[in-house]
Amino acid sequence: MSCEIGQKIVGRRVVIETQTGKVTGDVRNVDTSYSKLSLVNGVAVPTGVKLPELYRIYVKDIVSITLADEEVLNSENSASNSSQLPLKSPPHQEKKTKPLLLLSQIEKKGSAVLSPQLTSFSNDRKNQPLVMQKVLPAHIKTLDNSIQTDILTNKVPFTRDGDASLSSTLPNYTIIEEIDGLYNSAIDRLEKESVIGLSMEGIRIGRFGLVCWIGVAMSDHAFLFDVCSLGPTGVKLGLAKILVNDKIVKVTHDCRFMSDAFIHQYGVKLNNVFDTQVGALVVEKKKYGRFSKFVPGLPRCLSDFFSLPSNLMYHPRKRQGHDMEDEAIWKLRPLPQHLVEGAVFNVCWLKRLRLAIMETLLTEVTLGTSLYLKEVGDLEAESVSEKRVAAHLIPMSFKQLASQPKILSSNGDLHEDFHDSVPQNGCDPYVSFTRHISHVRKH
Repeated sequence: MSCEIGQKIVGRRVVIETQTGKVTGDVRNVDTSYSKLSLVNGVAVPTGVKLPELYRIYVKDIVSITLADEEVLNSENSASNSSQLPLKSPPHQEKKTKPLLLLSQIEKKGSAVLSPQLTSFSNDRKNQPLVMQKVLPAHIKTLDNSIQTDILTNKVPFTRDGDASLSSTLPNYTIIEEIDGLYNSAIDRLEKESVIGLSMEGIRIGRFGLVCWIGVAMSDHAFLFDVCSLGPTGVKLGLAKILVNDKIVKVTHDCRFMSDAFIHQYGVKLNNVFDTQVGALVVEKKKYGRFSKFVPGLPRCLSDFFSLPSNLMYHPRKRQGHDMEDEAIWKLRPLPQHLVEGAVFNVCWLKRLRLAIMETLLTEVTLGTSLYLKEVGDLEAESVSEKRVAAHLIPMSFKQLASQPKILSSNGDLHEDFHDSVPQNGCDPYVSFTRHISHVRKH
């Protein structure tokens, strides 16, 4: 993009067509190298789905730009119309986008990075097979495990018309890439919170891995800190004050390797942590009398506590034996939109899940309180004096609270081992194999 073109579109409302769809918005700025531009007030065309507050598009991915009151601006008709802005279209622009792409192609084209979450098929894609549908497509069943495709890299590019999408469950969010006023404002807001959600995305999270993103969520807003761009200073400068603050509850889901990364990479020790995976295990122990051998993932917990349907969840997928290769997608910049939404999903539900777990664990307290309320208030007047005499004794009605599930072994002793059955709710419908697949309960 030339300097002349960049100056002409700044501050104008435009419609931009990329390889994967159209978006419209106001051009906020064009970077100094004229390689990318930023939109504000952006929406997807024709669905009207709102885009992130600041939406970036690389010029190499643009097929055409249309000013609000002018013709399409592209390289083909620039010579015949002096009011049009010539853009160099990528040589592969005439090719139809396929629903499955190799990761190498995604990195080369960058089109998947910038595609908006569409809620319906465009006309030229109506006859193409759905990547995501309730029944696993035959062509996905036969995929070569050595090939990385969108279905394995967590991409859900299209949903059928009328279907709800993952983005419909997400709060507003902000991506922070620099230590600037926006970073400081986010830290100031988070320091005023009493409970926050905390998540981490990257490659082999832990002391030997690479931390790419740190997600922090309030009740109505989430922040994604780009650690690859911010560097260690971005963690130690402001985030560390929040992470070590014992007055702020940090809600995590499996804090084991996250804690390992914070301690050994940044010298930060988490304080006042509530782990929802631990909470879900304790709830399950109360239900079955012993712990499950398998820890519950976040999707299963959200299904258990909120009955959240699978199509509204983010299901991370990795091929067996290709973990690091598949996790490397978190290093892509800008991060593909479907992974941005996945990172937000992984952190935005944690505060609500904590409350649901606490309420479940307090079920007996609530029931006992209900029994207390009825213990005297529902009696006839002549029986009240008897209850006063026996007020130092536990009410007989509490017998129903004392009955806990007891799982006995074949010799009649209490079985203290772990159980290995796994409920099938919350499972990813597009993964035909997991490490615990043989233990999924069918009832």
